[in-house]
Amino acid sequence: MPAVKRALVLGCGAVAGAAWQIAVLNELQQQLHWDARNSDILIGTSAGAVLAALLGAGVSVERMLTSQRGEQSDCHWNHDTDTGDAIPPLPALGLSGAKLFALGVRGHVSPLTAITGLLPKGRTNMQPMMDLIDTVVPAGQWVPHSSTWLIAVD
Repeated sequence: MPAVKRALVLGCGAVAGAAWQIAVLNELQQQLHWDARNSDILIGTSAGAVLAALLGAGVSVERMLTSQRGEQSDCHWNHDTDTGDAIPPLPALGLSGAKLFALGVRGHVSPLTAITGLLPKGRTNMQPMMDLIDTVVPAGQWVPHSSTWLIAVD
């Protein structure tokens, strides 16, 4: 019988989603005596990608939780400003991926993938997220956990 592998999949939700996920991971750790960093595979998208990258870099759930509570003295995240304003900026004019849409029209990518090319361009500044990860992983390098999968669309 093949060995069982366990994946941790973390989703989106911006600041609220990340806060909720950190609280759930903490409760799972308390109740099951399970460290999320020991997952065979870490998968994350959006806010979940940031958390998966932190876990993959070895950051503990406890450290994330104390940071979230403002109790971490070396926290490199400003909870008030690093995610932008209370209301995200309006999307920029223009399509995010006209070439991607054209590939879909020609049948080179799936219709769902092609439709994402019609979405407006986002204007969120991603630099604070990159700076946060750079505090635990040298810039330009991947996290030590070799099965960390981060999903993004550019």
